[in-house]
Amino acid sequence: MKRSLPTLFVALALLLSACGGTATEAAPPDEPAAPTDAPPPEASATTEPTSAAPPDAQPVDGSPWQSEFDPLPAEPVAVSIPTADGRALSGMYYPAKVNPAPIVVMMHWAGGDQYDWWELAPWLQNRADEYAPGAWPGTGVNGPWLNPSWFPLVLPEASFGVLVFDFGGYGSSPRGSSPDSDLQDVLAAVRFAATLDGVDPARVLALGGSLGADGALDACVLFNRDPSEGAACIGSLSLSPGNYLGAPFSYTEGALELGDAGHSVYCLAAENDRESGHVCAEPEHENYYGYIYSGDDHAMFLIQPYKMPSTPPQSSETLKLVLEWLALATGLPTQP
Repeated sequence: MKRSLPTLFVALALLLSACGGTATEAAPPDEPAAPTDAPPPEASATTEPTSAAPPDAQPVDGSPWQSEFDPLPAEPVAVSIPTADGRALSGMYYPAKVNPAPIVVMMHWAGGDQYDWWELAPWLQNRADEYAPGAWPGTGVNGPWLNPSWFPLVLPEASFGVLVFDFGGYGSSPRGSSPDSDLQDVLAAVRFAATLDGVDPARVLALGGSLGADGALDACVLFNRDPSEGAACIGSLSLSPGNYLGAPFSYTEGALELGDAGHSVYCLAAENDRESGHVCAEPEHENYYGYIYSGDDHAMFLIQPYKMPSTPPQSSETLKLVLEWLALATGLPTQP
């Protein structure tokens, strides 16, 4: 069933959660080339827990956002993600202020690299005030998703771990030689995320744009077919998917598979986006939420202030839909 997600439904979903084919491969739309020589920012943190939580990371009485262990330091940490074919992808891990925490794997589009998430990753981590950000390294496109002044507020105690990475052939990640290299990359990232210190492996989520939009759903499906013990990818959010990665199933088939498993699938696309509009409009499932925007904006350009879906009509900007998706998928509150 294609439907919207009114605030009342989100609240009800949070209360309830406490109790509980071959795709046609297409080339992503033309996008500006991604930079390949931008070095990752320096990170001074390690992945070892600190002896005590920072003052603003203390649990809030009565909140479901609670720590079993001391949180890791807030500073993002450079990581190397191994792939099945022996490559190593460049990435960055942003530890949450609670431990263990859900983790969101963010997957970039063909027009950029991991630095497209330069502001959105700290937004979901929700503890950037605990460290001094490095100099912005630059991305392929400078857009509104890099200006946090308009981002919606996140509940103060809410905090997600975040993993970003460069696909092979972007940034400093070596390009793979096999036709399924991109699929290897996204699956490797989700598997790696589930193993990180400070992460609850049973609450992995994936979000992406364009080729990363397909990557988010494809990786969740493939990971859940052969998960590590106690691990699961519990939701995907796709900004303009287009069956770009050549997965052995279509976007619709993958969305229905995740939906049947009880996981929340969001798909956002513009009606005049030739490759993506019809993709988001196809699936029908009670756990599937398709949102169609007017115009032809693609992927990251759906992340703009005051930009809201027209079908079904919404009063929520794209980033508020991201927070609603995270709340529905995890059963944890995300907005004040």
